[in-house]
Amino acid sequence: MLKRKIISLCLLFAMTAAMLSACAKAGNTEPGQSDSEPAAAAGQSQEEQGGQGKGRFIESDIELPEGIDSVLALSKLTDGSLEAVGMVKDSNVYYLLKSSDLGENWEAVPIQGLGEDYYPQVAVAPDGSAAFIPYTKDGVSNIKIADLNGQVTETAVEMPTRGNDGSENHIYQAAFDKEGSLIAQDAQSLLKIDLSTGSYTEPFDLQGENINYFGVAGTQCLAVHEKGIFLYDTSTAEKKDSSDVLDDMVTQDPSLASMDTDRGVPVVFGEGEGENTVVYANKQGIFYLADGGSVSEQLADSSLTSLGGSDLVFFGVAMADKEHIVVCASGSDGAKLLRYVYDANASATPEEQLNIYALDESAVLRQAVIAFQKSHPDVYVNLQIGLSGDDGVTLEDALTVLNTDIMAKKGPDILILDGMPVDSYIEKGVLEDISDVINDIDQSEGIFANIKKASEQDGHIYAMPLRFLVPLVEGAGNAVTAGADLKTLADEAESLKAADASADIMPDRGARVLLRELYYADSASWMKEDGTLDEGALKNYFEQAKRLYDVDRYEENPDKGAYYEVETFEGTKTGTLDATRGLTDSPKIAVGTLEGIFNLQTLTSTQAASGTSYGVLNGGKVRSFVPYLQVGVAANGNTELSREFVKELFGKEQNKDGNGWPVNKTAYDAIMEDSKKETEMSLGFSDPDGNEVGLQMIPLTDENISKFTETVESLTSSALMDRTIRNLITEQGEKYLLGEQSLEDTVSAALQKVNLYLTE
Repeated sequence: MLKRKIISLCLLFAMTAAMLSACAKAGNTEPGQSDSEPAAAAGQSQEEQGGQGKGRFIESDIELPEGIDSVLALSKLTDGSLEAVGMVKDSNVYYLLKSSDLGENWEAVPIQGLGEDYYPQVAVAPDGSAAFIPYTKDGVSNIKIADLNGQVTETAVEMPTRGNDGSENHIYQAAFDKEGSLIAQDAQSLLKIDLSTGSYTEPFDLQGENINYFGVAGTQCLAVHEKGIFLYDTSTAEKKDSSDVLDDMVTQDPSLASMDTDRGVPVVFGEGEGENTVVYANKQGIFYLADGGSVSEQLADSSLTSLGGSDLVFFGVAMADKEHIVVCASGSDGAKLLRYVYDANASATPEEQLNIYALDESAVLRQAVIAFQKSHPDVYVNLQIGLSGDDGVTLEDALTVLNTDIMAKKGPDILILDGMPVDSYIEKGVLEDISDVINDIDQSEGIFANIKKASEQDGHIYAMPLRFLVPLVEGAGNAVTAGADLKTLADEAESLKAADASADIMPDRGARVLLRELYYADSASWMKEDGTLDEGALKNYFEQAKRLYDVDRYEENPDKGAYYEVETFEGTKTGTLDATRGLTDSPKIAVGTLEGIFNLQTLTSTQAASGTSYGVLNGGKVRSFVPYLQVGVAANGNTELSREFVKELFGKEQNKDGNGWPVNKTAYDAIMEDSKKETEMSLGFSDPDGNEVGLQMIPLTDENISKFTETVESLTSSALMDRTIRNLITEQGEKYLLGEQSLEDTVSAALQKVNLYLTE
């Protein structure tokens, strides 16, 4: 069970949201157009294309048979039908799923005799049988083959020995070619396996390159490495001439050349219409390459489909004919089958556009964009990320450009306000009152009343967080009680250190991270009625942060806290509370933010094993929450369509677990109810002394849920989320904590810089 959890986390983090520029793209042509007649690039803006041209592939979800909620493989069979391998999630129940009408109807055949093994690799043969490949044990890969009736036989393949360290040589990927030959990738080579005997050959000349993953299209094997893609004829094993289009695809976007999960790949290949043609799908869309073609035709653009999700990996693509394609993929919202049907009457580029701006990438937001795009095929949803991290743009640069556009009435329709000067935008009339939208959701599905109240200004809501995190303190004895205010927490930390000078009291994460954690717990109390910072409150914050930092006197290293400084990793919001701290009693006090149900389960499981407890950090002074994905509608934008998007965004269907706690009460309750189910998951890690520590995860009880829900409902104030202010405060605070500046000079400099910023 743990392995499955790790896999899901890998799938979540594996891919970035960089845009692929490898291929010439065609977005408004008839499907199957020759590469000698390339169409207008799909990467053009709506203005450049003029909203003209007809014809594009329209995406829809394929519904799986009842009870089957995961798909592991997809292939087109010899008879032209489609076959997928389905699975009941978190179980060992598998099915062969066959459809002759593009997934409108399925024939589901249960597979008998697979046992309890975990099968990271599954491949569908052209005759409809399927190979299930477990990890190698004692040098042997025991491949299970399910026939069309779901009956299983086994073939033992004695794997070649690789290296001298005695580690197992696994099959990392497998696929059948059109003739029914099984191609497999091990640690060093591509194998051709005879399933009737269990023997193998190594027929492909890899020219010394390390193959990261491969695909099969008909009788072509496409082996992906860092410098490009090798092409082989699987019948003869002869190396074919390379394709500049395919080579450029992976060299221009290195993320497409790597495989970081044990299931799924960044690019999936299948046979197109005709011999030696290739249809392939990746995060940019679906493409078609004719035999010997020099230009790849883009059939579907990811900006108009679900394929642009930053966390997506692919399991299969099948072209039934030139107007019907099916893709199997998986992301943070699970595995899915997607159908693409060419509609000659649909506008090549939607005529209406909705512009959304956020400083940071967000998997939650991007998934909502994809869902809205799918339910509104006549609307192009343009999500712009201000801080991609790839172009050297700073926070100041991004906000300057955004503010200029807003003042010129060229700004976005929807603003994701995280890190932005929200109060300033409200004062300047930039944001529309969205109280009516939030009230509608509150009446139908429920909104946390305290979060809603904290978002109101004079009876209006101009900015509302979709999710939130909770600053907590965790520990044993007096730690939680002491954490009710920063001074008492510092007193307790110093007392614990005096009692045991060798003990680690606070986490070793560096000055910047400590300042940020305390900032989230305290900053809501800093702002005075005149819009300036309270000098006394700021002085207390710096002073207590210094005491907590000094209690252990760790050696400061600029890179030490780098891991914890990152709050959003490739679009995923991360909590910072080390919930397993109580298992090792080092450090004795933990502070940080709690982000989602997995963190809460870890926290409560740790408490059951160690007797620790938790409470709101600084909760005796101000009970703060950390808003995430604060949504605002621009007053001068497309307000009608924007409100429709906001209503869908806050709905329960767009608010599953992870990336913060949903403000939608129905979604929150569903997450909590699901957390009560039995689990066999466990965690293992090393303590600071190198000792192995294990934690058996336990389901949440009604008591656990009630305590945390009461904690959530007690929160009253949003932390001060203007990132410019936070950066100015922590910049001065770091100088003080490191002994480079006095307390008086730190307070003076911080006040001067922040108050100057607030008056600009």
